[in-house]
Amino acid sequence: VDLFVEDFKYPQIFRASAAVDQKLPWGLQGTAEITFTKTINNIDVTNVNLRPSTQNQVGADNRPLFDYSNPIDPTYNDIILVDNTNDGYTLNFTAQLTKAFDNGFTGSIAYSYTDAEALFDGAGFINGTNWENVLSVQGNNNPSVARSIFAAGSRITSFMSYRAEYGNNFATTFSLFYTGRDGTPYTYIYDDPITDLSNNLDINDMIYVPANQSEINLVDNGTVSAARQWEALDAFISSDDYLSERRGQYVEPNKIRTPFEHILDLKIIQDFYVMQGGTRHNLQLSLDIFNFTNMLNKDWGRRYFVDGNRFPLIESTLNDGVAEFTFDPDLTIEDTYSIVQSGTYSARWNAQFGVRYSF
Repeated sequence: VDLFVEDFKYPQIFRASAAVDQKLPWGLQGTAEITFTKTINNIDVTNVNLRPSTQNQVGADNRPLFDYSNPIDPTYNDIILVDNTNDGYTLNFTAQLTKAFDNGFTGSIAYSYTDAEALFDGAGFINGTNWENVLSVQGNNNPSVARSIFAAGSRITSFMSYRAEYGNNFATTFSLFYTGRDGTPYTYIYDDPITDLSNNLDINDMIYVPANQSEINLVDNGTVSAARQWEALDAFISSDDYLSERRGQYVEPNKIRTPFEHILDLKIIQDFYVMQGGTRHNLQLSLDIFNFTNMLNKDWGRRYFVDGNRFPLIESTLNDGVAEFTFDPDLTIEDTYSIVQSGTYSARWNAQFGVRYSF
């Protein structure tokens, strides 16, 4: 069941920006812009059919536990109440330099940084899904304002273009476009919810980063001993800059990123033009090679993603309120994300050929 508060308001934002364009020495054109967006109204979802927690997990990770199989009103599974929140913001800064040369060259370079925090990203179109997708430690009814999956971080874009006209009827243009950007944010979670006493819901519980072996109840997994698992988990934590700083604490939403991406695109244009009766007739052939970097080397131009912006790092089960864990000793950081293999935004190069006639 979906319920809305009586004075529910559709999403609203306040946005302000300031920008400046300035001619600089050496024929440079400079641009700088800052944009701030503040949430006025966004969604906040709560499952009002969930009983409060009456016990906590045992050990260093003493998060509250909930029995999702015992709702307040057993007639329904979830009763989702949709309210408003004004928590959250987005901040973007961009600076750009452009220069046109006298010999046919044109170039530009820009740097952009985007930070964003939200209570709910609202990535789902079902209210129950938005509630289940909460990244939580204190339970899904207690979300916290945290980095949004839309916090793009740093982005560098640049291009260089050269156009040469010759023979009175021909022109050729070569252009290179570079994009470098921070990777996609994601979060380490348990593969099974350890806040759920009944283990029957797909709840996204963020992991606790153990400071030492005594803070995580690892159990033997087949022929892999708990000691061997801890050795591998300890090495994994130490090899990750973020996790190594969070020992003895819970991870935060979307603080980990996939690797930095470098993409180079190529565009070639060939123009054929004639003047006829005062009209210029132009036939243009173009070739675009997207992710030209990858065409040069199959290991270049990689783009990465993490399904749902979260990765189940540690397997977990609950036995009478006591969590037991296992860890794959063969897991590496590179295993936590995948390479985008299809579509125009992929780690594969693709090309298109165009023909245009203008007069």
